[in-house]
Amino acid sequence: MSEDGRPISDPGKHLDRWADHFSSLYNKDVPVKLEAINTLLLIPTIHKLDADIPLGTVKVAINLLKNNKASGADGIPAEVLKCGGEA
Repeated sequence: MSEDGRPISDPGKHLDRWADHFSSLYNKDVPVKLEAINTLLLIPTIHKLDADIPLGTVKVAINLLKNNKASGADGIPAEVLKCGGEA
């Protein structure tokens, strides 16, 4: 639909309208209150989340992956990870 609510029949104009729509959604100045920023600074840092994951833990996790499932965002199937060995 166009901004005034009329249907759009031209496919090229559909894409342009989507671009305009998302541009209007995401290209806005959003005011942030200083209190919100200060509150974030009070949240303690969890340093143990920065620790390296032990290699043994990674190996166990890979071996627990199920076969014949869709690959993840990296596009690598579980079977390849299981048979790949160490790099």
